[in-house]
Amino acid sequence: WSSDVCSSDLSTSITAVNDAPVASGSTTLAEVLEDTVAPAGSLVSTLFGSNFSDSTDAVTNGSVANTFVGVAITANAATAAQGKWQWLNGSTWTDISTSLSDTGALYLTTGTSVRFMPSANYNGTPGTLTARLVDSSATGLINGTAYNVSTNGGSTAYSSATVSLSTSI
Repeated sequence: WSSDVCSSDLSTSITAVNDAPVASGSTTLAEVLEDTVAPAGSLVSTLFGSNFSDSTDAVTNGSVANTFVGVAITANAATAAQGKWQWLNGSTWTDISTSLSDTGALYLTTGTSVRFMPSANYNGTPGTLTARLVDSSATGLINGTAYNVSTNGGSTAYSSATVSLSTSI
């Protein structure tokens, strides 16, 4: 009786891919006093940092998660009667468009300041900004530039959920 034994070694490898950041909750810019002519604003990192998580990448990439690098603002619901959301472009405050969308989102880095400039005699709660959070797997993004973030979540650098930024006057 003869027995032939066949042996083979099998191996496989799994390559980790980026997992989109997770965005949760909402955030609030400090209250602005009515008729304030030059509100200070706050950094994107301060406003949205606690809403960012990339813990899924920490698991799949051997404990190396991507970091929070900015936001892609997809909507601005403020009206002219309420005032204007603005971002600091170097030393100049620049109005944030009210016609933003996922296909034309305004990218702002974590080091960029955002503020709300109220219209004269306005008080109340102006329309919010809506933003997708961006992780460091995104490369080549330029502050203050419009990008298409309609493909988000999954293995992209853009969160599938959005975070709303509000304030009160």
